[in-house]
Amino acid sequence: MKLNILGDVPDENIFKVCDGTVLKNLSDLRRALRKMPEDKFRYHFSRERNDFFAWVRDMYQDKELASQIHNAKSSSEIVAAISRRLNKARKKRDLTEIDQLSQSSKQEILQQLGELR
Repeated sequence: MKLNILGDVPDENIFKVCDGTVLKNLSDLRRALRKMPEDKFRYHFSRERNDFFAWVRDMYQDKELASQIHNAKSSSEIVAAISRRLNKARKKRDLTEIDQLSQSSKQEILQQLGELR
C-alpha cells in the first residue's frame, strides 16, 4: 500500500521510537530526529538495522527517499533528505491546486500577489 508522502500512516503502522514517541508521518519523523539523543538514534540506525529506512520504504514506497535514508551517515542527513522530499511534495501539491482553480480565481490571486509587491 503506497501512501501519500504528506499523509499519515494507518494507526497500525505508526513508528514507535524506543522512548515511546509515536510517529505518524514524515514530518513527525523529521521533528523527532532533530531532537533525538544520539543513543536513541543509534538504537534505530546502525549497520545491523535501519528502522527509519524500513518504515519509509514499506509505508511510503518512496525508493529515492528510502535510498537517501539508507545511505545517510547521521540524523542530520536524514532530516535534510526528508525536508527536501516534503518540500518537493508540497510544491507539487500547491501547483496541482493552482492548476485546478478557475481562470478567474487565478487572475484574482495573481492580482493580489501583484498588490503585495
